[in-house]
Amino acid sequence: MNHLFIMNSTGTCSWRVYPIARALTEEGHQVVTLNLSSIREDQYQMILEWADVLTFQMTCAKELVERAKAKGIYTIFDCDDLIEEVPPQHPSAKQVQKKEYRELFTNILKQVDLITCSVKPLCDRYKKYGEVAQIENYIPAEIWERPYNPNTSETVRIGWAGGMSHQEDLDFANPIVSKVIKDTDNTKFIYCGGGGWKSGNPESIYRFGKDHFKDVPIHRREYVWGAKVELWPDKLNSLKLDVALAPLDENTFSRHKSQIKYYEYAINRWPGVYQKFLYEDKVKHGETGFLATTPEEWEKYIKLLVNDGRLRKEMGERAYRDIKDHYTFEGNRERWLEVYRCAGERSKHREGGFFVEHRK
Repeated sequence: MNHLFIMNSTGTCSWRVYPIARALTEEGHQVVTLNLSSIREDQYQMILEWADVLTFQMTCAKELVERAKAKGIYTIFDCDDLIEEVPPQHPSAKQVQKKEYRELFTNILKQVDLITCSVKPLCDRYKKYGEVAQIENYIPAEIWERPYNPNTSETVRIGWAGGMSHQEDLDFANPIVSKVIKDTDNTKFIYCGGGGWKSGNPESIYRFGKDHFKDVPIHRREYVWGAKVELWPDKLNSLKLDVALAPLDENTFSRHKSQIKYYEYAINRWPGVYQKFLYEDKVKHGETGFLATTPEEWEKYIKLLVNDGRLRKEMGERAYRDIKDHYTFEGNRERWLEVYRCAGERSKHREGGFFVEHRK
């Protein structure tokens, strides 16, 4: 079968496009991945003549969906986030608030043959539009795993890494991190990708966001610029964190997220503190990480890890083993392949001038 993935430019493609594209290729299928922004309308016909299964990875291309349906191509809309309701500080907030965007998104969900989602709350939300299948995120270890890269300094490195969509989450984290840094002498806060920096330069604020951690002294924090999707595993590994944080502001958007922060941190053998409402079905409290809700709980568990090097090492190793045993893409690829094999069988493609349905 010919599988075409049309994706956006976010990091989601490294979890929900590239791994399954490689797996399908290994099974003998023809696979092409394209960024929506790179496709011209005059290329639509070529796409439609070639593809048997067309997956839109959180991309809204109304005309292409309609023409694919008319051709008998099996269409999938894949979703890893709540994309029609985001927090006020989210980079996409202005676009999402537009009525036209919501209608476009809704119409596409109604037209496609299948909606695939990473978590059950997304499935529950979108099942009213059509057939839904849950396919969890699993970490592609062949891409993510690096040799253990420990911090060898005497300073305990507390860190967070993520993109610009976490503005509210970082506002939640600021007073917690500030208190921990103030109460400890041997710590430094490292944040990568988002979080901003103290600057009076408007361009700096526009590009990197506001300074979320203004209450942490400059000499006790380190801002690290993010990296492209394909470089992110190396960038993350280079941070050499001792304690990793996954704070979340409890809102509708956050409740529909997946738990990939745990996978990213644990594959690097980092012990972490995680927001309980999202991570409680993945992280074993006190074993593979700590679960916290209130600022007091967050402060307590961060300090426990800061003050106990043995606990950090043992918890990090348990988290790493948990990921390797249960949550790698390589160990769960059949869950993904089953969905795409079924899509191929249900596709209609041109054969001898007619559309025919594939069956076993």
